[in-house]
This record gives sequence, structure tokens and C-alpha cells, in this order.
Amino acid sequence: MLTSPADFYTAQSRRFGPSGILDHHRERAKRLDDALVQRRTGRVLELGAGAGGTAAATAELGYEVTAIELSPLRVEYALDLAQTIHGSFTIIEGDFYTADLGTDYDVVTYWNGFGMNEDVDQRRLLKRVATEWLAPGGFMLVDVFNPSWWAQRPAEPRFHEEYEACQVTTFDSRGSRFVDRWWPFGAEHDAMEQSIRCYSPVDMELLLEGTGMFLSHIDDHESKSLPESFSYRVILNRVNSR
Repeated sequence: MLTSPADFYTAQSRRFGPSGILDHHRERAKRLDDALVQRRTGRVLELGAGAGGTAAATAELGYEVTAIELSPLRVEYALDLAQTIHGSFTIIEGDFYTADLGTDYDVVTYWNGFGMNEDVDQRRLLKRVATEWLAPGGFMLVDVFNPSWWAQRPAEPRFHEEYEACQVTTFDSRGSRFVDRWWPFGAEHDAMEQSIRCYSPVDMELLLEGTGMFLSHIDDHESKSLPESFSYRVILNRVNSR
């Protein structure tokens, strides 16, 4: 049975603990910085901030970061992290589909989480980006899960000794979604699941129709070709900024 996003990510964070700032958080912050031509000033809105690692790394580069996260435990971790860095980092607990997050952001980011709900929800979110949040000339950076990679992933249990947990990931080709299932050792009846929609570049362009956003650039993830990447990164701009 699928678990609500807040419950799933809270359970994951309880298992993994706070992350601090890791190498992949700094890599994301650098990609954002590069996309802004290393301006190192401006306002950034991060959606689904997790434990705050990427938001903190971005703030340390000099950006004014507002981050929103649904899981209360992850917000707690992010608040603790914000106290340890030099930079402007505000964390909000809430649902980005409904929360009032202000306006005039130079960049809106969504790292490693786009596709959680249905197409209609993704479109609703993209419309908010286009009509409410972005400043003139602003853009959105999004990690998109790649269906061709997930379709080839073997559905075999993986054992995470450090966290005393098992994981299995399956792919629903009809819905173009992967299902990520976790459970503690010896307690599969307590399994928790999340389901994420995957989009090919063509699917992504179709999704954007009518949202006020368009795909302006695809960035190969970790310099791999698209079939070898579990996700790829896109830059989205507002239609009226063409």
C-alpha cells in the first residue's frame, strides 16, 4: 500500500538521520550557480527541501534561500542545519501546492522529487511557478526521473546493512512510474512505499503544455548519456520570457 509522502519521508529520515551537507548537495548548488553565471546573489525557492542539505549549500554560496518541506522531522533537521552555516536560509514546513511562498524568485528548484503525484498535480505546481513565484527572467531547475533507466532496473531486493532495511524497486510501464518499497529487516509487513512518475523528454514537453512553462535546456546528469541516467535535469522558463 502506498504511503503518504509526509509519512514516507519522515520514516526515511528517522532511519537515515540528518545528512548535513553532502557532495551531491554541493554539486546541485554549483549547477544552480553555473546556471546563474556564478552571480552568487538573488533569491532561490527550493521545493521539497528534505533535510536541507542542498538549500544550505546554496545559501553558503551567497543566495537568499527559502525552502519548503512536508515532513516535520526533515524540517527539524533542516532548522538545525541552518544554524550551522553562513548564509540566508529559511525553512518552511508545509505543502507547496497550497502554501503562500511569496514572489519574485530568481530560481525555483525541485531536486530529486518531481513526479510524486499525478500529471494534473505536476501541472498545477508548474502553473504556480509560472504565475506566482518566478521573477521576470527567472527559471526553474528540475530533476526528472528517466523511465528508460527505471524500466531496466532489476526488481531484486537490496539489503542496507547500515540501516537494517530492505528495499525493492519495481517499474510500472503502463503508468511510467517506479514504486520504491522499504521495510525493516524481518518485518516486511511494515513496508512503506512511494510511487514516482517518470517522464521522457517528450513526455515532459507534453506535460508542460498549458502550464505557462517551456523546456529550454536538458542537462545530462553526471555527464552520462540519457539511457544511463536514473534522472536528468531540465531548465524551464516561462512562456512569456521567450
